Amino acid sequence: MTTKNIIDQLDYFYEANDLAFDEEKHEYKLGGVTCAGISSVADYRPMPFLKFWAAKQVVEFLKDKQGAIAKCTPAEYEALLVEAKNQHAKRTKDALSIGERVHEWTDNHQRGTDLPITDDIRHPVEQYLEFEKKHNVQWLAGEKMVCSKTHLVAGRTDDIAIVNGKLSVIDKKTSNRIAESYFLQTAGYMMALLEMGIPIEQRIILRLPKTTDDKFQAALVTTPYENDIEAFLHLRYAREWDNYVSCKFKEKIKVGKYVEERLIIQEL
Repeated sequence: MTTKNIIDQLDYFYEANDLAFDEEKHEYKLGGVTCAGISSVADYRPMPFLKFWAAKQVVEFLKDKQGAIAKCTPAEYEALLVEAKNQHAKRTKDALSIGERVHEWTDNHQRGTDLPITDDIRHPVEQYLEFEKKHNVQWLAGEKMVCSKTHLVAGRTDDIAIVNGKLSVIDKKTSNRIAESYFLQTAGYMMALLEMGIPIEQRIILRLPKTTDDKFQAALVTTPYENDIEAFLHLRYAREWDNYVSCKFKEKIKVGKYVEERLIIQEL
């Protein structure tokens, strides 16, 4: 397919089906009906390593503060502990900011405009250009909404491109590792694109590292699409059930300074 073919096919779907993104609620709607987000579904799978990573951020934050802690008042010590507790969220926010700027640069590059390259994104951008050159990439469409009417899931692809002669859906990451959830995320995009009439042939995860001693990874997803999409859809409906239980059968209870969600139990 050519760029025009793909854009025409996507535009036809948008006009015929009223697919829109609600910026305020950060959710996709198809004909006014809320769709499950493809990336949210893929991330619903438990990732046990994250709790160890979060604990590591607390240790890294506190390990050189022994002297300061000894001089803290009780209130200052508690504030320091809260700051330590929130380090994982701060690190995640900083990483997301870099990822967003890399995406902004690459999106503009595909449209023919190269923005200035700041130091914090220089290495991932250089690695992106290296990938483009090495794999004979022809960019066709970037940042496009996709949707499965059958399963009411929607999202936004990073890129649709010809890579080494094959029509590919590409998901760009600036993470330190490739996670299994990316297999499910790209399967969700592929399912939506196939339903929309765009015959994707392969899924690629393009990891663009932030550290200068690391090189890009263009990972071809080789797990069977049928298996990945089955797992994706199970997660999609498990997430829907969880949301339903939270809305209908849970209440918020204040416990000390914190608020917890608890099940509403009906006694016999």
